[in-house]
Amino acid sequence: MFNTLILSLLLGCGEDAEMETSPPEAEQPAKVISTTDPVHQITSRPDVKPRQLHADNIANFKISLPTKRNRNIFISPLTQPQQDMIKVVKNMLEQYALQGDDPWAMGHALMALGATEKTVTGKPLVDAIFEYAEIDNIKGTPYPSFPRNKTTPQKTILVEPHKDLMMKVLIEAGVQPDRKIVVKGSEFTVGDYYKASILRAYLNPQTNDSSYVSPNDMPWSVQAITALVPPQQTWISSSGMMGSADFFTQFLFAVLDQESKGLKRAMAAGASFQKDGKGIFQYTCGGAHLLQAAAYSTARGFGNEQTQKELNTQIDLLFYRFPKELQIYDDIMKAQPDQKIRLLVQRLKFVGHFLENAQKFSLLGLYTPNDLQIRLMQGAMDQIVLTIRALQQEGVFQSLYNIKANDQQLYHDIIGDSAHALYAMYLFSGNRFITY
Repeated sequence: MFNTLILSLLLGCGEDAEMETSPPEAEQPAKVISTTDPVHQITSRPDVKPRQLHADNIANFKISLPTKRNRNIFISPLTQPQQDMIKVVKNMLEQYALQGDDPWAMGHALMALGATEKTVTGKPLVDAIFEYAEIDNIKGTPYPSFPRNKTTPQKTILVEPHKDLMMKVLIEAGVQPDRKIVVKGSEFTVGDYYKASILRAYLNPQTNDSSYVSPNDMPWSVQAITALVPPQQTWISSSGMMGSADFFTQFLFAVLDQESKGLKRAMAAGASFQKDGKGIFQYTCGGAHLLQAAAYSTARGFGNEQTQKELNTQIDLLFYRFPKELQIYDDIMKAQPDQKIRLLVQRLKFVGHFLENAQKFSLLGLYTPNDLQIRLMQGAMDQIVLTIRALQQEGVFQSLYNIKANDQQLYHDIIGDSAHALYAMYLFSGNRFITY
């Protein structure tokens, strides 16, 4: 739920932003004027060319992927044990995630292995993913979209549990807007899918009306949208609400600030903490995706001075959490040896997402890691190797077909967390990069 406390924090961000120097009168977008819904109701001014995108002009909006890269980064050459574990995970993903029957797994394989991969039957991975897309009309024009899941007579297939997860992955993997795709027998471009996803996005926390089911549903979408539109760009969503990536970005930072207060107090006191499922720990992957989207949006020029300060604090929290959460996992594994496999997978999730975020933020030019931070990142590489080796010794990768048949959640955790760990190792060793 978009609670009122988070809304009040967000409005605080907005008030600070209004104090900044405004662009010249002729450059200002149409103003928000309604007293009943001040966030989303807009009016066009005759002296201003509207900047809003909408269903009638979206076809003329030029979509292009970001091209900026930060090359002034620290990279760590792969050791032999790290190379060996990369082969293990890569082979596992190629064997299981590229079967073509699991779009969620294919999306994670696309992230980790790249956009040129093919399924085991030789079909381009991007085409295989879009076989699970649907067609949704926006003001009479058909566009591709992905459902949350797809139901067949035999089972329910998980497709996109987080809104615009596929768009975020496709953009990060560099899938160009002009690439042709086929959905339900009709030809589109990937750019058609990108544009329609922008038009579907909106949020009004004052009325709790949103295209997202919760703040936890937003990060993938916000990262994808901020990759495609410039700051200040707004749009009229397909539901008639106004969308703004600046607004989304400030909202994510408000959520991060609110949900991290307990961790901030612990960090200030030099104390430990509990993973109790509250605050930031109730978010997917411990809030890693929430932070990643906020950081990426910042690198793209969204946000303001207040959100930049919050990001700096969040980066400090990222490194503060790492050794302490590792110890928490070690303590739990000693106390619950019968849950060893699940805890190893959760450990892989935590370490992989930590390293992915830590290196991404450096690649995005958001900070320069100091010696201690570099050592922690190198330690994360080693922890990934140890955790994958432990999963091997438990026979997990050899029995994935059985796990898939009997425990879909565990199977998806193994595939997804292995993919994030592999991607993190590629990023930290300089074998992959991110554009913004």
